[in-house]
Amino acid sequence: YEPGSHDALSYYTPESQERMMEAFDACARRGVPFDLELQLVTAKGREVWIRTLGEAEYDAHGQVTHVRGAIQDVSRFRAVADAARLTAERFTRTLEGLSDGFILLDREWCFVYANPEAARILRRDRDELKGRCLLTEFPETAAGKFLEKCQDAMERGISVEFEKYYPPLGIWVYMKVSPSDLGLTMCIRDDTERINARRTIMRLKAELDARKTELDALRS
Repeated sequence: YEPGSHDALSYYTPESQERMMEAFDACARRGVPFDLELQLVTAKGREVWIRTLGEAEYDAHGQVTHVRGAIQDVSRFRAVADAARLTAERFTRTLEGLSDGFILLDREWCFVYANPEAARILRRDRDELKGRCLLTEFPETAAGKFLEKCQDAMERGISVEFEKYYPPLGIWVYMKVSPSDLGLTMCIRDDTERINARRTIMRLKAELDARKTELDALRS
């Protein structure tokens, strides 16, 4: 069975038919090559994705005489790509909804990704941070405990957890830094309230202990 162009087009889904006809017309009339991924339904009713390519052939006068092309079944590749895309989308939604901040840095310390909570903690627009260097945008991180811990994580290939007071923002930050294929991942949390509460409890306990000591002294 050798289908004609009209019969061949009938196998494509309506949207793919339209794209194919536009591409074929542009190639036949103006010699514009095409490379498309389209969907069709086989004679046995199986839905497949194909890659179709076409280019014009010309006569001695430079007129288009034929359109030569090829098709390839890319259904399996498309399925794998779609699965990977869905997994990435689910992962991104998870990161976007985290109650802790999440940051991904490349090996040059530049922001690749920051979720909304990280942007809130850092008080910066995450779109503006993308591609910029952490050590430049937050100069206080370029030395001291923060840098030492991050370098330790990268060099030893381990996760490192620590707390640090960040004066420019006036907050205590809990951080878990882990090496990744791209560079570093950082989970961050504003621990100011918890640490202040802990300090208040410790201060009150010290005052109570001191008061108890005074009372014991008076009784004796």
